[in-house]
Amino acid sequence: MRLAEHAAFLRCLAATGLRVEPARDPQSAPSLVDTAGAELVLDVRDGMVQQILGGPGVSPKPAWIPAASGAAAAGAPRESADTVPSAVLDAHRIAGETAIVPDPETKSAIAHAGSPRLIGSFKLCISARGTVTNVTRLKSTGSPAYDRRIERAMYRWKYSPFTIDGEPQPVCSAVTFIYSQR
Repeated sequence: MRLAEHAAFLRCLAATGLRVEPARDPQSAPSLVDTAGAELVLDVRDGMVQQILGGPGVSPKPAWIPAASGAAAAGAPRESADTVPSAVLDAHRIAGETAIVPDPETKSAIAHAGSPRLIGSFKLCISARGTVTNVTRLKSTGSPAYDRRIERAMYRWKYSPFTIDGEPQPVCSAVTFIYSQR
């Protein structure tokens, strides 16, 4: 896919509040920038986007870029879900609570432990129809009860189908939860 030529990709970016920033110099790569100014660097080789790399504070991870040729572009069925940035998937969420807090017993345990901040990461996969098909814990919050609560809530999330060139696609993304209590 040539970045500037793939209209569906650019429309998807615009719909999620992302824009393409050209390379600052011949040695650097173009990047995606969101409305808050966070930047994701693109891996571009021979004018083709290969993957989306991490930005500040984000681990590098491949992300799916729509193919301009080959089986995927020809409409062949895709066998596995691709990874998309969480900002892209967030824009498709139509139902489900995202402010997931621990139950009172867990809150009390957190207070007694003296560590008022919990951070956990989960991989979320959705079907071409927009239903959650899988939630995998990547990094525990440190509280098994809170991890289970997050996982149950994520399974209740609903999404509008993620489409590329008008075809619904299954996708996955990483979601990070940060809970702080005073």
